Amino acid sequence: ALAVGCALDIPEYVRNAVESPFSIRAMLANNIDRDGRYYESSLGYAIHARGLYLTFADPLFNLRSEEYPEGLNLYDDPKMQSALLLPDLQVELAGRRPNFGDSAPDFAYKPMTDHPFSSVDYGYLERLYAMTSNPERKKEYGQALQYLADGDIDSKRAAEKSDWLLWHAEEPPVVEGGLPDYLESRVHRSWVAGMKGMALLRSGDQAAFLRYGPSLTHGDPDDLALLYYANGYELSYDIGYGLGSTHVHCGWASSTVSHCLVTVDENNQLGAEGSGGSLIAFADLPSVQMVDAESAPSYTGEGVEEYRRTVALMSEGGYLIDVFRVRGGTQHDFGFGSIGTELEPYGVPDLKDQEGSLTEGVNWADKIGKDGDIIGYPNKPYWKPPPGNGYGFFFDVRSGSPEVDWGGTWSIDGKIPTQFRMHILGEADEAIYASAPGLYPSKPLSSYVMARRTAKVAPLESVFMAVYEPFVRYASGEVQPVIEKTRRLGPGAIEVIRKDGKTDVVLTEKCTVKTSFGNVKFEGDFALLTGEGDRLVRAESLGCNRLEVNGKSIFSGTGVLTAKVVEVDPVACRVRLDHPVEGDLENLIAIFSNPDYSRTTAYHIANVSGEVLELQANSLVLGEGRVQSIEGNTLISDVPHEYARSVPRKDSTLFFDGKRLAGPSGKATKILSTDQGDTLRIEVEDASDFEVGDSIEYVDLSVGDQVRIALPQVLRFPQEKTSKTPKKPNIVLITADNLGYGDVGCYGNDQLKTPTIDRLAEQGVRLTDFYTASPTCTVSRACLLTGRYPQRHGLNIQLPGIEGNYGEGLSQSETLLPELLKPLGYATGCFGKWNIGFAPGSRPTERGFDEFFGHASGNIDYYTHVYNLKPDLHRGTETVEVEGYSTDLFADEAIDFIKRHQDQPFFVYLPFNAPHFPNPKNKRPGEPCIWQAPEKAFEAYG
Repeated sequence: ALAVGCALDIPEYVRNAVESPFSIRAMLANNIDRDGRYYESSLGYAIHARGLYLTFADPLFNLRSEEYPEGLNLYDDPKMQSALLLPDLQVELAGRRPNFGDSAPDFAYKPMTDHPFSSVDYGYLERLYAMTSNPERKKEYGQALQYLADGDIDSKRAAEKSDWLLWHAEEPPVVEGGLPDYLESRVHRSWVAGMKGMALLRSGDQAAFLRYGPSLTHGDPDDLALLYYANGYELSYDIGYGLGSTHVHCGWASSTVSHCLVTVDENNQLGAEGSGGSLIAFADLPSVQMVDAESAPSYTGEGVEEYRRTVALMSEGGYLIDVFRVRGGTQHDFGFGSIGTELEPYGVPDLKDQEGSLTEGVNWADKIGKDGDIIGYPNKPYWKPPPGNGYGFFFDVRSGSPEVDWGGTWSIDGKIPTQFRMHILGEADEAIYASAPGLYPSKPLSSYVMARRTAKVAPLESVFMAVYEPFVRYASGEVQPVIEKTRRLGPGAIEVIRKDGKTDVVLTEKCTVKTSFGNVKFEGDFALLTGEGDRLVRAESLGCNRLEVNGKSIFSGTGVLTAKVVEVDPVACRVRLDHPVEGDLENLIAIFSNPDYSRTTAYHIANVSGEVLELQANSLVLGEGRVQSIEGNTLISDVPHEYARSVPRKDSTLFFDGKRLAGPSGKATKILSTDQGDTLRIEVEDASDFEVGDSIEYVDLSVGDQVRIALPQVLRFPQEKTSKTPKKPNIVLITADNLGYGDVGCYGNDQLKTPTIDRLAEQGVRLTDFYTASPTCTVSRACLLTGRYPQRHGLNIQLPGIEGNYGEGLSQSETLLPELLKPLGYATGCFGKWNIGFAPGSRPTERGFDEFFGHASGNIDYYTHVYNLKPDLHRGTETVEVEGYSTDLFADEAIDFIKRHQDQPFFVYLPFNAPHFPNPKNKRPGEPCIWQAPEKAFEAYG
């Protein structure tokens, strides 16, 4: 209709597209939230909807009519701008899009890329850059374009599938690439989408996602479900979505129990009014990213009074903490499912097999057809196989009585195999292990660990605590655990002893506990205490008012700022408080509450000036409507707002309860309840001032609201130093093989690109006079490690071939540098080319090095790691087979060694075999002997 109206100049058609209850303006106002997120609980559908909105934007931009002589530029609309500004990358976690709700299953291996990119985001950004009329915005979009294209806009434009750029592309921006601070934070760090109710926790290649907002269209009954990403996988296997009418989708994938959360009384969530809940706390600290949220309205039908989850991503330790509190009902099933059926239980000695599924007399898993329907039940779309809660789909069930520390270890046999362990710390009457189907028989199966607690009388109270541990994968392909031991200290308090010798204590509420480094008293929202042995070395906290260790006060003061709202400016996204707030509050979370509201509402802080808080949002208005009719104190709006009803499409989310409803000329009242059907029925406190035809707004914040800002705190406690024990320096000794001094830029070479070496030379020291008694690999290495001339240590020739390299080599009576450093407390590691003898007694781990990963001989093949066709890659003294480019393998091993020994002095000897010329003896007859390097290295030279 809009296209016809624009082409044939029919004002009614245009007006309908712009101003009607289902117009583009109504959709932007009610479907796009304050963070630019689309309302539906599925990211795939959200991206699709944005594409539909663009079909309005261009015709209206080019429209010229009596009513719109200059057209209508939706690209200048704040809601449209925020909807199109990096919607993919803002929610990308560990290189992938979270697949909550109706999204395809995500079970494949996918490592993170070096530079984030989304073709969807790039296309939107080109439109914003070309069409905005705001010069400041245009510059910002241009910088973001350069960032997204990694400086190569021409290549990205050439790869665009849409022909839109052919007609509308602007000249490429002549600015440096970069993101504004708030976008930088949302793309690379942890953040909260306050209206949508999504918390995104990021740390390197690990990430966690917790959705506490209402479950709306295309969502599942899975409030507070956890998604966890690590080691290139989504470890929390969300069964996903294909054809929405299949029996497996309706009866299993969309059940509450198929998700990683607590199922109450074996019922799906959202059986009565209510969905979603409140943010309680959020922190982005140096060593941990944390969210604490509740969603008791998800289980109002079961009388649940508390349904709360605290998740902490341990960025230093490399694992995830999970505390789930539930009060209400008589059965709590705390479950976590992952990919495949290679699940090894531990801590349940009396584990026994159980017939059938977790529902007596029902076993649907062995009756699933290729189309995802149950065989024998044709022509029943959207059917939920009885009992309708998903429990009948489990199979291979085992159960028993768990010990205090129990759980399971998954082995995921993907493109890059990995392992993953779930530790459950007490609080279970029964341990259950079970397998379950994927979305279709062609998809991977899943397997679950479930902790069950029951009571004869409600309300049952549970505090489930778990630690999720992705194993570390080394360059050799080996995987190793990172945790030595876990311990439950009390409700909401966990101690984790790590393999690297450190101990983490996580506190999620006020408590007094006994830890490995002493008695701890804590009052606050959250704390991570890290110790070494019996000594506390670091304390990171949120909202901490008091922290004591062994009776000594570590911190006592104000951990939380509170104030009352006295003025609200919805357009400028500002509130005035009843008193000034001070401190570095930018990007912290301000949580607003009111006894009349059904939940809290949270915003990141953009700026603070005295008593004025500026909030990160495009508006403080939750949506708009129009009064079609009035029945007593009920206003009927003909403009729908889908936040008012949950995914079952029959009950209210309670989302708007207590909010301020504002009309023209200062009219205002309070919303008591809403009912979204064909129209939106809004019961208000007093409708007497309103008239049919009034435009109305639902305002998120009101005068009288309380605001709470929890303050982060980081305290470090270095070991006391004395003049007798000066800190020992760490030593990293890197050597290159077959490299001439004239081969690097800092010595005048303008053909070879060596920017890192050049920077080291510029910032450090260059030695320009050097003499050698024997310029060969073997001899120079022997001199370097002994500090002696070759005439004295006796190794004055290059070791010949396999026989020479695997012989004694350097006399075993010589003392090497690591042998001198070890008695001083140094950790020692060698990663790369040895070349001074590999007979028993001559190998690195027998000559002072704690660890060795490298080759015994000379210039091995960079990829096959053979020397004269003999496999020549070793870990310690054992030969190993590892895939990869040798330079990368050695560097990765050295980095891992440094990370594991960062809290003690270390000596790393990193003798790369690069850039030695290729060895023809490593090739079989007919194989070419050419330079070897990753493609990205050759690309630098065109």
